Amino acid sequence: MSDSQLDYDRIRQNVDQELARARRQSKYGMFLGHVFMAVVFTIVIWGTALTYPPFASMMQDKKSPVLVLLLLPTILAFVGVMFHGFTAFAETGLVNRARRDRAVLNGIKDEFSRVGFDLDRKEKPKRQSSVSLSDDGELIENEPMQQQGKAS
Repeated sequence: MSDSQLDYDRIRQNVDQELARARRQSKYGMFLGHVFMAVVFTIVIWGTALTYPPFASMMQDKKSPVLVLLLLPTILAFVGVMFHGFTAFAETGLVNRARRDRAVLNGIKDEFSRVGFDLDRKEKPKRQSSVSLSDDGELIENEPMQQQGKAS
């Protein structure tokens, strides 16, 4: 097999597509998890404050700091979500090296299998049983190297 049979542009394109997909999934997953946690956190805080009678009565008092103590964590949670969104969706060019190496290897394996070369072969060809011709022209099965060493 020669290098001219391999389509390096196709390998590069497949790798780039796989990396883009993995990056998108990772960014969206982490961002949605952050949004979910901020919403749950806010619901728990406000639900507790509105249903617990001492907090509910304190919220009626205009001089009470309870409202500020509820608004501050809520605002901070959603500011964190906002910054996470900025970094997750504006990030460009920073690629996880291990993920890229794995994608390159998978792309090369795909291209080799397309060409017909088997990379998943477990045993070296010289270790497989083989045959040779005797002086008479008959096929003789050669024994593996380990068995020949034990017989001597």
